[in-house]
This record gives sequence, structure tokens and C-alpha cells, in this order.
Amino acid sequence: MKTILITIVATVVGSLIAHALSARQERAFQPPPARDAAALEPCAHSVLIRASAYLVLTAWACIYILVPGTVIWALATGARYVPVYMLVVLGALIVVIPVYLLLALWLRCRHCGRRFLIQTIRRPPYGEPSRNTSAWERLIVRIAFHDRFRCMYCGQSYSVRPPALEAQ
Repeated sequence: MKTILITIVATVVGSLIAHALSARQERAFQPPPARDAAALEPCAHSVLIRASAYLVLTAWACIYILVPGTVIWALATGARYVPVYMLVVLGALIVVIPVYLLLALWLRCRHCGRRFLIQTIRRPPYGEPSRNTSAWERLIVRIAFHDRFRCMYCGQSYSVRPPALEAQ
């Protein structure tokens, strides 16, 4: 009983500290002066940006396959063996996540210098409004399906069209 109480207290204290640190970071963030968001600027690393968005979509698909598949497999077989597809999906997930994180840490907005593939504050000033998804999730979808995105920190619009289509 004593260890459970210590665990609960430690969890509450840790979450209060995390909340205080994130609130401090949000108060300290000052967005750069606004630019004309209507002007699309071509990205220097458009292939890498698109690849990072597709890596996130792949990770989401792996999670959506792995979780229900595990439940169905456990109920159907009594958890006697591990199917090969689960190992393949888990292996893909283990490879995709670090590659995305490396790309996300390397790519930065040319206007404000922030890492636009990582959401560091709760409500970025130029994140697209939505009730059910974060600004980061909407950014990934915009990159993958609409060939353009807006930096959630400074509002600069970028085009991530492939170089062959950019000339047309």
C-alpha cells in the first residue's frame, strides 16, 4: 500500500512540474513578425519534408494494424505464437520512428529557424484550427496530401511539390 501511495504522489508531482515547465515555455515564446502568408516559398528540402510526412503516416498505419491485430490474434489463438506480420509491422515501426525523429530534428523553417516538424508549445500561433487534432498532426496531413504547409510558429507558407512538378 505504501509503494502505491508513493507512486501516486510521484506521478502527481511529476505532472505538476511538467505542466509548470510547459506553461513557462509557452509564456516565453514570442512569434516573429508576421510575413505575407499567401506567398508560397519553395522548400530547399522538399523531398525530405515529404519523406518525413510519409514516415509518420507509415507509423500511424503500423500502430493501427498492430494494436487491433494483437487483440484479435490474442482472442482467436489464445496467444500461443506470434504471427509473422506482427513482427514485420513492429520492425517497420522500430525503423520508421528514429528516422522521422532524425529528420524532424534536422529540418528547420528558413524564416524563424524553429523545427516545424516538432510541436513544442500547446497552441502554436499559426497552427490550423481544429478541435480533435494537434497542429502537428494537421501539418503532417497538409504536407502529405496537399503539397504545401505553413510553419506553425511563424506562419510562412511553403510548397513541397516535387522539383519536376514545380517547373510546370
